[in-house]
Amino acid sequence: MRAIILVGGLGTRLRPLTDNLPKPLVPIAGVPLMTRTLRRLQAQGVREVVLAVQYLAAAFHKRYGDGAALGLRLRIVEEPQPLGTAGAVRYAATLAGELSDGPTLVLNGDELTTLDVAALWRHHQTAGGLATIAVRQVVDPTAFGVVVSDAAGRVTAFQEKPAAGTALANTINSGAYVFERAAIEQIPAATFAMLERDLFPQLLADGAIIAAYPHSAYSQDIGTLAGYLAANAAVLLGQIPGERPLGREVAPGIWAGAGVQIDPAATLVAPTMLGAGTQVGPGVLIERSVLWERVTIESDATVRDAVLATGSRVARATLLVDQAVGSQQNPTIEA
Repeated sequence: MRAIILVGGLGTRLRPLTDNLPKPLVPIAGVPLMTRTLRRLQAQGVREVVLAVQYLAAAFHKRYGDGAALGLRLRIVEEPQPLGTAGAVRYAATLAGELSDGPTLVLNGDELTTLDVAALWRHHQTAGGLATIAVRQVVDPTAFGVVVSDAAGRVTAFQEKPAAGTALANTINSGAYVFERAAIEQIPAATFAMLERDLFPQLLADGAIIAAYPHSAYSQDIGTLAGYLAANAAVLLGQIPGERPLGREVAPGIWAGAGVQIDPAATLVAPTMLGAGTQVGPGVLIERSVLWERVTIESDATVRDAVLATGSRVARATLLVDQAVGSQQNPTIEA
């Protein structure tokens, strides 16, 4: 199997954490999201990966190189300007020489998921369409792209972020696809285009078969602070098979990297991650938070439902709630 991963977004909703670090490289329980994704793909039989990058592209080159360390043949393709999800697929596939016969797996790069891509691939081959979309059910689809399908599992309509009470279904696009070459060739070259708004409606209008692949795997978009904390919590609490935090578990759901110093008079509430070199002072209360590396929390401070980037410092007696604190430093742990 070969895959294209879309990692060109600016990560605007996750700022300031993404001011100098691409969203797919933010750590999830101490390990970059993209590293977790690549490891899982390799374990499921993917051997060739193309990263379609745009924002802070050098960071991907520096961390992954040619992918050999992960057992992959990795190519990093830089978009000359933002091309949208569909435009990025066309550009990456063309530049990487992927427009050959046979299907191509495409994944959003900002999702922590346990999706079985091998099963998705097989479903696509059986369905016989030009494209297959992985879909999952949610209680409230208003924040998502809704995918409507018939009894045969063929997509019949799309609905983007419907207003409350107007959703045509509660089945949403899960950000994983398989495309035949003929589908990718329909995307205009060097043009901004979106899969959801441009390619898929055009395929339907042309009478092409788009299959829906329903799944119940864990899937969490990390594009917001709440989503990022939820993904970390799932890993820290051991809720995702095969995904382990970096470091050691000092108490249930509380993990610490190398060299972490925790004052005996501090209180930690799970799920919480303390990155390598972090120092926690006396009287500190940390609840449900993610601290990257070399963070300092001075005495009597309270950190709740927050994320602190590498090198951050929280002053004495500070109250920090529902916030992300950025940094000009990046995590250095090679995980």
